[in-house]
Amino acid sequence: MSNNTTMKYAYEQFDGKTNFGIWQSTVKDILVQQGLLKPLLGNKPESMDQDDWEELQAKAVSTIWSENKNGHGRGRGRSRSRNSGHGKDMSKSRGKQNKSSIECWYCKEIGHIARKCPERKDKKNGNKHVNNANVAEEDDKSSDGDLYLVSLVEQQECNLLSVRDNSFSMEWFLDSVCSFHMCPHKELFDCLTPCNGGTVLMGNDVVCEVMGIGTIKIKMFDGIVRTLGDVRYIPDLKKNLISLGTLDSIDCSISIKGGVIKVSKGAMVIMKGQKTGNLYKLMGKTVIGGASVATHAGSSNDNSELWHKRLGHLREGGMLELHKRKLLQGVKSCKLDFCKFYVFGKQKRVSFKAASHTSK
Repeated sequence: MSNNTTMKYAYEQFDGKTNFGIWQSTVKDILVQQGLLKPLLGNKPESMDQDDWEELQAKAVSTIWSENKNGHGRGRGRSRSRNSGHGKDMSKSRGKQNKSSIECWYCKEIGHIARKCPERKDKKNGNKHVNNANVAEEDDKSSDGDLYLVSLVEQQECNLLSVRDNSFSMEWFLDSVCSFHMCPHKELFDCLTPCNGGTVLMGNDVVCEVMGIGTIKIKMFDGIVRTLGDVRYIPDLKKNLISLGTLDSIDCSISIKGGVIKVSKGAMVIMKGQKTGNLYKLMGKTVIGGASVATHAGSSNDNSELWHKRLGHLREGGMLELHKRKLLQGVKSCKLDFCKFYVFGKQKRVSFKAASHTSK
């Protein structure tokens, strides 16, 4: 740089190729030596008049313009990278931003941005896990309940899923924490044996008793009615639970992908669950009373089931053909309950290559 009697400093125009930080520091040094740094700070000193302040700002701007060698206005180049870092560095000298007219998009209040919204922070803090209980909170629009608390169980006691919703529900949830299948509604049981089955520890440390053990029939996603055995009857429970641990103990495989949980027995999928909030709800409904019976036999003297087993679990169509030829004694309807052995028999078997043996 060169100087003369008028304290004039020359500097290169910012062309977008050189380091902007170095160029900005050079301009700042020139303004400091000429006593024009205060306008860069953005705040007017209390001891300075408004006229003097405006005059000082005008001098600072004119110094930058006049000392530019090439004289292209404010030194804006045509380089592709002219804006890289410019707004970020210059914003440091603008002072604090006036937020009195800013509207928060989250709470629609004036005076703050969404990142610093107090209501948004309170909601985030409310969703955090507390104590030693596992907490899963559903969306506000969900009708399945607001809060589920699952506590750890000690000394072979069952786990419990507690909710605030007290309405009667026929829906089931697949739970990986509870030790047994559990149901609070006596009306859903197809067969129930009253007994003293132990205790259950709730999330609020309240102990509830198991009042019985029975079976429940559920119509699954594929329309097949399956029986859920060893279900604990717990009146104080609020939701129906299916224990994934119990299913695993009977050699069922469990897979979760894309918000869908599948429970398979061999190659056949026997249960499916859809993710709702942070829980997996069973795709199926409980069958109550006579609707749980798949057969339409009107009399106990119908031997359809007996002949079905005698003929190696023959399908209904085959039995109906034999019945037309009057080859099945005592058969009236040829309507059958769901038979898992028939389903297993229809599955594709793994093929094996033919073995060859050469004798010596």
